[in-house]
Amino acid sequence: MNRPHISIITIVAILVGAILAGPGRAGTINWDGDNSVGNLSYDNNWYGNSDPDSFGGWVYGNDLQFNLNNGGASSLYYDYGTWHSINSISYEGTFPSALTLNGDGNGLNFNTKIENNSSHAQTLNIPTSGAKNGAGTIQLNPVSNDLTIASTVFNDNNKYYEVYGDNGNSLIVSGTLSRDGGDVGLTLQANSTVVISNAQSALNDDFYINEGTLRLAVDSAIPNVPYIRLQALNGSAYVNLDGGQGAANGIITSSDNSTTKMLANMPSTSGTATYSGNMYLDSPLTLYANSGGTVALTGTTLDLKNQTLTVDGAGTSTISGTLQQSTGS
Repeated sequence: MNRPHISIITIVAILVGAILAGPGRAGTINWDGDNSVGNLSYDNNWYGNSDPDSFGGWVYGNDLQFNLNNGGASSLYYDYGTWHSINSISYEGTFPSALTLNGDGNGLNFNTKIENNSSHAQTLNIPTSGAKNGAGTIQLNPVSNDLTIASTVFNDNNKYYEVYGDNGNSLIVSGTLSRDGGDVGLTLQANSTVVISNAQSALNDDFYINEGTLRLAVDSAIPNVPYIRLQALNGSAYVNLDGGQGAANGIITSSDNSTTKMLANMPSTSGTATYSGNMYLDSPLTLYANSGGTVALTGTTLDLKNQTLTVDGAGTSTISGTLQQSTGS
């Protein structure tokens, strides 16, 4: 009977290769948070008690996963004194805490996405820079709970921002979504809510709502975005504007008539939510006034294009612009 022949040299080479690979070489660097202080440079906060710096783990071929918080740290702290690089950043379903990642002013280059798969809300308060290794978009995904971007996401390659997550959770942008000279907007791809709570003046291309809700929580939240396009390709598409605030962006509904598209004032906010941009309907739209507030359409061109504009809700709706009826596109 012939047996496979493996030389001693081959065995030694395999063992040496495994040792050199170290923790994380399988494609992830994994946080378990054994220390009660959540500094990223502490060895015992990582699987295998090895800081990824010690084995070259900060590379675009690896994903950063926050899995556990065994030491009960009350926050996370990026303390490397320089920038590092990774493919993606995710909080996994095993991560048991709602924490803020603060830092020393440096941050993380990443390629594909920042994603919250944990059942707790997570906040990134360090600078990041996305689509750094060939990714076509920058994903910011509140999959299983809310995700707050509280610092700057740099965008050196001018890629569109995309949002996935089909569980009704929120991406809260209290920091800045950036670009570097090109045209950049945002596409909401699933049943999530994008909350713009800090004006995003850098973004200058259209917002596409393929499904979900865009909440504009401040005045002129996206002042340089030409159009908000209620596509509703994957499900219903909504825009909520906080009471007392205004949005001058144009509104366009897609030609798909089968899904709900709605403009509204944000519930539980008082004052008038004013949509002052031009409006072009290629499918029906509902103007919905939530109780206790007012929603207003004041654009110069409000073109129904032979579609239906429905006024609904227990609040007050006002249309001061001129409704027009072109022959459609």
